Amino acid sequence: VLDTQAFVFTANGRPGPRAHTLKDFTGLLAALPAERQLGHLQRHDFSRWIEDVFRDRPLASHVHTVEDLAGQEPVREVVQAIAQAIRARYETAADR
Repeated sequence: VLDTQAFVFTANGRPGPRAHTLKDFTGLLAALPAERQLGHLQRHDFSRWIEDVFRDRPLASHVHTVEDLAGQEPVREVVQAIAQAIRARYETAADR
């Protein structure tokens, strides 16, 4: 996607790495520290970005549900579940 639509991971209000594709996004989910992702999870930033930019409502809805687990499950497990959902949706579709 264009730079203006890229997902920007922030820390303390400062912009950090950008994800232009879902592949970039899942890679950054795996690479960035959990504390950098917690605020995004709590604000449902990931599901909102998927819906707004990629218009994938079913995936965004699923990710939104997973984001709700951020207060109950370790952040690392929550972001792994999100990455897995993205890979399952698009890698399976690409295989068809």
